[in-house]
Amino acid sequence: MKCLPGCSDAFTPETLEMIKNAAFDIIGKIGMRATDKTLCRTLLGNGFSLRDGRLTYPEAEAASFLAALIAREESKRDEKNDDGKPPEGRRVLDGWINNYPHSFCDPETGKIMPYTMDSLTEMTAFCNRVCKKYNFTPNVPGCPKDVPPACEAVARFVVGSKYLDGGTYPEPMCRHSTKYLFEMCDVLGRRMSSLPVYLSTPLTIGDESFFNVLEYQNRLESVHIGSMPSFGASTPLSVSGGIALILAEVLMGAIIVNRLTGLETHIGVSLLPFDFKDVNLVFGTPEMPLLHSICNGFNNALFNRAGNGGGVEIHTHALRPDSQAAAEKAMAMTVGYMTHVEWEPISFRGMGALAMDEVFSPAQLLVDAELLNYIRRLDAGYEVDRIPNDFLDEIRDGIEYGFISSQRTASRHRQLMYHSDLFTRANFGKQMQAGFPGLETRAAAAAMSELAREPEMALAPDAARALDRLLEESVKNAGKRIKP
Repeated sequence: MKCLPGCSDAFTPETLEMIKNAAFDIIGKIGMRATDKTLCRTLLGNGFSLRDGRLTYPEAEAASFLAALIAREESKRDEKNDDGKPPEGRRVLDGWINNYPHSFCDPETGKIMPYTMDSLTEMTAFCNRVCKKYNFTPNVPGCPKDVPPACEAVARFVVGSKYLDGGTYPEPMCRHSTKYLFEMCDVLGRRMSSLPVYLSTPLTIGDESFFNVLEYQNRLESVHIGSMPSFGASTPLSVSGGIALILAEVLMGAIIVNRLTGLETHIGVSLLPFDFKDVNLVFGTPEMPLLHSICNGFNNALFNRAGNGGGVEIHTHALRPDSQAAAEKAMAMTVGYMTHVEWEPISFRGMGALAMDEVFSPAQLLVDAELLNYIRRLDAGYEVDRIPNDFLDEIRDGIEYGFISSQRTASRHRQLMYHSDLFTRANFGKQMQAGFPGLETRAAAAAMSELAREPEMALAPDAARALDRLLEESVKNAGKRIKP
């Protein structure tokens, strides 16, 4: 069956069983490579076998484990009486700023600069103000490079906690950062009860995230198992074959983590487009929404749930907030919106991101925020209203004085028309008089104006000082082996 964006019925029961059985065969006959020999020895006494240096697990046991995962999710949905649908009229169209970039595009010079703590603070405060204006979720737009690599996630959390309304979420990158993020969450009265395990495709376990979970398992409640498979490069260039491999990969990872820790594990299948010409993982292409819809369709069929995943990647490989960036992000947002069911909340991920997610651009964030409002206006639609009793009077007045001056137009035009702060609607003559500045120029000017404001602290002074002390300790101890 051909899979198009938004396709929800490609995975029939027969197709689902075919893919699951292929995954069980991979687990039982090929298995997972563990990078740590001690891990292999530990698991050999725990239901696993070793074949050609790889850990295998009985197919029937793997099927039972997957069935238990599915039953647990269904049970939780039943307890909440949750069908995934929001209250009537409460659909949320949100934006999300990725926190991965190590550089930003200076709107004044156009140069790409590495983040420092000072510039990250400035950009974070900028994001907080823009997100309040446009009503989407704020986040720290990257990591600083003037701290040791092991401390980047700690520094990012400190900046977000101090300069974002509502703070930010902890996202450890190594065992060193995990220790200090746990302590910082304790200071703020928050909990960090889940960590991810990232697998290396194909079928490899044992990176830093895995041992991070083993080390801090007593403080956790659950673990998410995931990977970033390149479709056709680290998987077969086949929809069913690629999904079967990744299902085997994440399921085997979940079994290993559960057997070693007893923690609740969560899985999901994803496939990411790979450009064979530039030999690069790519997001801003037509294949991204296609693979996104396919994998969400499979995950929904596997776990008996509805919807299209809620997240839409709006990345581009452009290095500037230029025509390519605008085109790829607008296409991604529009396709993502049109292929989600009408009740489903959507988070557009990658607001302000350039070079996939290696560079943050404040000017691009303003463009993306306007695109988000464009999509929100589409979602609001038009109502087919009732003809009022005084309708003929309105028509007579409109003929004589013009409808643009009517009470109805005056009271409703801002509600029924999308008014952009950035995209011009001026006619040819007005634009010529203004010197026809392009969108990139207008966005850069608006970003510079907003960046001229001083950052405002959003955290109580005592808590901010406590986080600063922990960050200093983290930097001092970077590279040392510290106890969890």
